[in-house]
Amino acid sequence: MIIRYKNIELESIKHHHIEQIRNWRNLETIQNKMIYREHITSDEQEKWFEDVVSKNKLFFICKIEHKPIGLIYSDNIDWQQKISYNSGIFLIDSTIYGTGYPILISLLFTTCGFNFNLRENIVRVLNNNDNAINFNKSIGYVLKEEHPVYSIYSLKKNDFFNAFSKFPKALKITDTIEFHFEKTETDHFIQTILKEENIDLGADFKIISHY
Repeated sequence: MIIRYKNIELESIKHHHIEQIRNWRNLETIQNKMIYREHITSDEQEKWFEDVVSKNKLFFICKIEHKPIGLIYSDNIDWQQKISYNSGIFLIDSTIYGTGYPILISLLFTTCGFNFNLRENIVRVLNNNDNAINFNKSIGYVLKEEHPVYSIYSLKKNDFFNAFSKFPKALKITDTIEFHFEKTETDHFIQTILKEENIDLGADFKIISHY
């Protein structure tokens, strides 16, 4: 699947992406923002990818103007309960911080998830990551559980769209979002959900199937 909005592109990860992701993930600047901070080997990354190619896991390379800048994901989705139990993002291009792109990418991904009929999104955030905590609260997340190192926050669909409606226009989704579905098991599964649950994405979304 590829999700496009203006000059932002979210591309489902493929095998050829995994070494780049591993190198990103092993950067000290990225490790310091993660709960799991051990060095990841090539073999471990191969096993991780085998697990990631699943209906309940969505991992996307983030791109701006076709340039890869990081990863965004939901890696434990219960489609029956309509809950994503663990989502996150990391961006490795420091030049985009302060541009609005990190916020817009997160809002785009969250918008798509809720329009796919998810009703709740759960994240784990390090207790010392003030930027992430403040942003999550600004879009409707509420504290669910506190732990010594990290805390769990929950975002309900209605709370998100209520908070989103108050964002400045520059950070709102004001143009068409394109979904390019590819010939994969996961993409077919999501299209089946849209059809079986009679989900109408409306005029703001354009579905394109590459079969």
